[in-house]
Amino acid sequence: MEPKAQPPGSVRRRARGIPGRPERYYVPLPLWRQTWGVLRQYGIRREEAIVLWAGGWGNPDEAYVTTLVVPPQVNSYSRAVIPPGGMAVVSGAVRAHDLLVVAQVHTHPREAFHSSGDDSGAVGFSPGFLSLVVPRFGDCPSGELSRCTGYRYTGAGRWQQLTLEELRRTLILVPDFIDLR
Repeated sequence: MEPKAQPPGSVRRRARGIPGRPERYYVPLPLWRQTWGVLRQYGIRREEAIVLWAGGWGNPDEAYVTTLVVPPQVNSYSRAVIPPGGMAVVSGAVRAHDLLVVAQVHTHPREAFHSSGDDSGAVGFSPGFLSLVVPRFGDCPSGELSRCTGYRYTGAGRWQQLTLEELRRTLILVPDFIDLR
């Protein structure tokens, strides 16, 4: 059964996986900046890192990111792994706030690409789940999207690489405050 379309601005939460196939992820600018700050903390130590975006959805093709989650992880130069039991901790924390993990962001030491370890070790396998890979341990000025590579899970163990134009259409950065005085 397909989820019902929600009115604009209405955010549905608490289901298994992501309903539909999100085409757009709305990310508040402060959360975007905070994501880069956390990744750089690990990058300074020359360690890969992973963070998760949690939130909900409006219509089946729209995910709303509300929360940055830094999961328990074991980090090294060429790897960031959530240890056994770590995702249970994450799930409990996000469910306590009626949220779902809707995307992951992680770093690589050099180029941004989805390795076979990234394919099999992703935290989400619902069609539409987004994986953003950041090069050079997150050392990108202001989170420059053109240096990143995005992948969307399509099902059956397959990840589709997004072009830069597709990634720009997928990630929509929104302000958290608009003052029209």
